[in-house]
Amino acid sequence: MTITSPPYNIGKRSFPHTGKSQTLAQKYLYFPDKLPEQQYLHLLTAFTDNALEVSEVVIVNLQQLSGNKVAVTEYLYHFRKHLIDVAIWDKDSTRPVITRNVLK
Repeated sequence: MTITSPPYNIGKRSFPHTGKSQTLAQKYLYFPDKLPEQQYLHLLTAFTDNALEVSEVVIVNLQQLSGNKVAVTEYLYHFRKHLIDVAIWDKDSTRPVITRNVLK
């Protein structure tokens, strides 16, 4: 079994206590967290292909956000024959999100 949580490809880190967000040049040491859609999709499919070579089950913690919706949808379609289930993390309370391409 492989469990992983890839970058969300958002390029921002939010600070809930201030209500502000900051765009980061580099959230990770060696990886930019804002790739073009096709490169992000390639990242998702490549690590999942690698994980499936050594594991029967791959658990991926991934969230659809305004900047990655198409890539995540294509990723799920690509691995549709391997999909066992989807778990929803219900956060008791979150602050409202008001941004382009987000309905909440």
